[in-house]
Amino acid sequence: MASSLLPARANTSLLASSRVLSRPLRVTSGDCRLGISLRQQNQGQQQQQQQQQRRRRSSGGSFRVRASAVENAAAAEPNVTDEGKQRKAEWARVRGVAEKGAVVRGRVVSANAGGLLVRLGPLQAFLPLSQLDPARLRGTAGAAPPSAADVARGLVGSMVGLRILEVDEARTRLVVSEKRAAAAKGLRRVEEGSVYPGMVASVADFGVFVDLFQPDGAFLATGLAHLSELSWDPVRSPADVVAVGDDVSAMVLQVDRERERVGLSLKQVQADPLLETLDRLLPFQPAPDASSPSPSALEAASSAPSSPLPAASSPPPLPGLLALCSQLRQQPGISSVALGRQAVERRVVSQDLELWLSNAPAAEGQFTLLARAGRLVQEVQVATTLDREQMKDVLKQIL
Repeated sequence: MASSLLPARANTSLLASSRVLSRPLRVTSGDCRLGISLRQQNQGQQQQQQQQQRRRRSSGGSFRVRASAVENAAAAEPNVTDEGKQRKAEWARVRGVAEKGAVVRGRVVSANAGGLLVRLGPLQAFLPLSQLDPARLRGTAGAAPPSAADVARGLVGSMVGLRILEVDEARTRLVVSEKRAAAAKGLRRVEEGSVYPGMVASVADFGVFVDLFQPDGAFLATGLAHLSELSWDPVRSPADVVAVGDDVSAMVLQVDRERERVGLSLKQVQADPLLETLDRLLPFQPAPDASSPSPSALEAASSAPSSPLPAASSPPPLPGLLALCSQLRQQPGISSVALGRQAVERRVVSQDLELWLSNAPAAEGQFTLLARAGRLVQEVQVATTLDREQMKDVLKQIL
């Protein structure tokens, strides 16, 4: 049996030259320990080689994946960068347009409850319903005005002129106005001293904003009527006089085309408070002539201002009025001063004596003043060569 077995040296050489035995190794009891030791060593080497191969495959695979990802990102980077540069350039362009106040055109792509979405090149802008052209929201004669929502839906797909109100690239926010674009054109046709039909757009504590229109309904501009220009009577709150949506007539007092501001007056187109008050209270009393009372009588009474002018057919003048008339008579350019009708109003306008210049233009060189104190009101006729502004300056000097 021993002769059929390989010597120990030969077994060692065979095991060293072979990684995996193709058949079981037969050893004697004396060679058992050596055969087991060599087999364990061989198995350990195989396991190490397999682990190294797995690490190489894992490392190589990861490297190939990362390399592929980097290559793909590098290939896509020029497109992403170009698109980003284009968007930044477009945002810079709209900022420049907004600073210049220029009018641009955009296409309405959709409408919602708050307004319209408008396409401006690659950017999308928001047009609030409140910034629609007011001419679109005015009804024709005898017809109710359309709702803003109906107007917005009808504009989908159309091109509109716009001005940019707000540009916020960080928030991707772009707000535009059709109303401001229309005003940029209409403001050129607004003239000081002219009266235009209007509609109250909003009410503030200091006055009301009025949208002005041409007689054909085209929108012109939005102006501000200050609290003091709403009524000839004292006004505590604009809401006491007008409300949003009211149709009014407004006179243009001032136009600042550079700052795009229009000053308006509602009271200047109302009936003159002097004539309205006296004609309502004394409708059948004829207007006084310049001889009753005469300027000479006023001058004679000016030496005793506390004594009312005696008159059998008319009540005495308002306290302190004769003294003011005497001062008026002494001003250059004034030839005569005469008292006119007197009436009692239903409410107290002012406890102190006040002189109001009538809104009516001077007729044949004669201005009509209104003296008020308490509930009493009286006319004062002034013959003069002064114009309206010069007459205002005179009244400021004596009051």
